[in-house]
Amino acid sequence: MTVILVIILGIAFALIFLFKPKTKEIITAKGEIKNTPKEHIEKIESSIFKVFNLTNEACLFDELYDELVYTEAPSPDRIGEFVSKYKNFAVLYSEDKSGISTSDWFSKDYDSTIISLARQQKFLENSIGNLLKSIENKKKILMTIPVAFPIEKKDAQIISGFGMRDHPILNEPRMHTGIDIKAPVGTAIVATASGKVINTEEQMGYGYGRPCVIEHKYGYQTLYGHMVRLEVYKNKIVQKGDVIGRVGDTGLSQGPHLHYEVRKNGQPLNPSYFIFEGLTEKEYKEVIRLGTH
Repeated sequence: MTVILVIILGIAFALIFLFKPKTKEIITAKGEIKNTPKEHIEKIESSIFKVFNLTNEACLFDELYDELVYTEAPSPDRIGEFVSKYKNFAVLYSEDKSGISTSDWFSKDYDSTIISLARQQKFLENSIGNLLKSIENKKKILMTIPVAFPIEKKDAQIISGFGMRDHPILNEPRMHTGIDIKAPVGTAIVATASGKVINTEEQMGYGYGRPCVIEHKYGYQTLYGHMVRLEVYKNKIVQKGDVIGRVGDTGLSQGPHLHYEVRKNGQPLNPSYFIFEGLTEKEYKEVIRLGTH
């Protein structure tokens, strides 16, 4: 049995020796194995950090998209979470023109570790590019959802919020289905999202004066009331940021202001919840405070 065991072990060691994967050391011109340069490690670490930040940013957009599109009444808490965590890394990294070239890694004097790092770096660069494209596509979706302020903020002030209130002219309790934004007569009013003008008739009722209603994607509509002048017409396609009219005092109004509404599937929602584009967490909370009775 001992002899048989020795023979079996001998055969096993022979097989291991014969079929063991061969390793080849890459020898430099000086006859030495070169250590991996520090700058190569730093490039890899920087790229990994970028992928991490961009992945988190893409996830934030996914969560915001789900909230704005798939819920009947989007939650200000969920939107506020996006505002508090969003850092706009995509713009930061897109504007970084320094680049990370791997061509200089493949010179006469290199080792196998650097070859591996170069492949990893190339993979990370492709990942960064794909994430930037994904985030850009997600931002395009927000162009069709009313998430902006309808008047230049320096010219405007929210003076009345969404909810039940005593009507300032009729002197009776009424549901205020929008927010009132005070601004000088003639101040430009812009579309808060891209869409199609579906109504500009003064006979809409409810004291809107000279109004404009824009239909957007995902069931959203925005209404702009009390304008002194319209600069669009029914069935016109407008882009986000286009001037659609001017602040006025038409209809049931006590002074120059814009009555602004956001509706989803016909249901009026608090517009202040949706005014978050370009705001800090503190500014967003202040908009909600002013826009809620």
